Amino acid sequence: MVKALVALLCAFLALPTPAQQAGRIDLIDGEVQIVNTRAQMRVAQLGEAVNQGDTVTTGKSGEVHLKMDDGGMLALRSDARLSIVKFQSKGHESDVSLFSLARGALRAITGWIGRRSPDRVNIQTPTATIGIRGTDHEVVVVPEGSGEGAPGTYDKVNAGGTRVTSERGVVDVLPGQAAFASPNAAPTVLATIPEEVFKPSRNDSRLEGLNERLQRSPESRSFIVPAPPGSRGAAGGSGAGKSGVQIQGNTRINAAAKDTNAVAIGQDNEVSNKIGTIGGK
Repeated sequence: MVKALVALLCAFLALPTPAQQAGRIDLIDGEVQIVNTRAQMRVAQLGEAVNQGDTVTTGKSGEVHLKMDDGGMLALRSDARLSIVKFQSKGHESDVSLFSLARGALRAITGWIGRRSPDRVNIQTPTATIGIRGTDHEVVVVPEGSGEGAPGTYDKVNAGGTRVTSERGVVDVLPGQAAFASPNAAPTVLATIPEEVFKPSRNDSRLEGLNERLQRSPESRSFIVPAPPGSRGAAGGSGAGKSGVQIQGNTRINAAAKDTNAVAIGQDNEVSNKIGTIGGK
């Protein structure tokens, strides 16, 4: 009996951990493949989930758009390889968005993780790490010997801003600018945007206006996280409540629980404890 229970427990522990979903495929144009953490390859299907740990690869004329669970969009161009290193979008302070671009071009439009916690969003390349500031930007990794330009990492900002960091230095990139990080020199802002590197895609029209819509979305302007234990509400409520919420941004929430401990942070926010309304104008 004991041996049977041990065998059953071992079989249970051997089961694969459910994958952490990061987003879904919003567009497929041409050849696109996905390899998961168990090295299993599949042909990408429209609407299917992409998960933390997946590596997405496009063919010579392929392109794929990934609608991330935080509302952001990744447009992976032809002959490119992108890994979803770490992704969590649960509305917690621990939310994170980390990708690795090994080669090719990627246009990234930030979702609410980057708009609330920009330091939690990064794109790694072989020569640099790119941090964002609520951004629509394009990253291109040119490998050695490709003939597509000087090898290294290029980053062009359409809106917002980025910070390109390497072992040799740091540079901030503003809208209408492009930066370059080579393997052997500090990142620098280029005098002009190299058209031979940043080539338009036939599917770019799908992305027009998306950054502006995300900026206006309620999810990008406000969010809820657990309130600090023992904190007091802005309206003078007691900190002895059994649970709590913290509101940042201008929003309205109708409370439905007793003994709620709430903190309101941000312009025009109001708060009341117990059954009541937490909200802004």
